[in-house]
Amino acid sequence: MNAPAIQLAGLTKTYNPGTLVETEVLHGLDLALAEGEFAALIGPSGSGKSTLLNIIGLLERPTGGRLSIARRD
Repeated sequence: MNAPAIQLAGLTKTYNPGTLVETEVLHGLDLALAEGEFAALIGPSGSGKSTLLNIIGLLERPTGGRLSIARRD
C-alpha cells in the first residue's frame, strides 16, 4: 500500500487561544486519505468542516498536531 496522500495526526485548531472567548473546533483529529480516494465530510453547522478544509488547503494553520501532504509536513 502507498503512503497516504493526506495524513492528519492529532490535529487541533483553537481560535483566540488564551482569551475568554477561546474556541476549540478540532480536537485531535486523525485521518489518512490515499491518492485517488474519495471521502465525504459531513456534520452539523459549526462542527469544523470548513476549518478542516481550510487547513488541508493550507489557508489556515493548525494549532497542534501534524499535517502531511504528499509525505511533506
